[in-house]
Amino acid sequence: MATGGATLRMAERAGLGNALLHLLTGDEFGSAEALRLNFVQKVVPAGQALDEALRIADAIAAQAPLAVVATRKNALKAVEHGPVLAMQDFIAVQQGLSRSEDAAEGVRSFVEKRAAKFQGR
Repeated sequence: MATGGATLRMAERAGLGNALLHLLTGDEFGSAEALRLNFVQKVVPAGQALDEALRIADAIAAQAPLAVVATRKNALKAVEHGPVLAMQDFIAVQQGLSRSEDAAEGVRSFVEKRAAKFQGR
């Protein structure tokens, strides 16, 4: 039996048929198949993984930190507890974010056609 949670997560990500194909045969697969099965989000050329990870991290870091944290928490809640529970606090969290200094900065930066300077407030 596969370990590391494979039997629990593979069907969720790849679909039951794809999961059983690999779980029951033990077939090895490469990056293209991992991408197709939703096990990875991106495939980059050899030697470029760190550069791409840093590019993604920089893009995330440029976003409003309060919204990044709220988005991550809500997505995890939806996966771990289902969409109904994730929706229960969604509107309240979104309303709180809309009253933040960062939300006002986002609007100002858009109107002024400049990069936003988010402070996490």
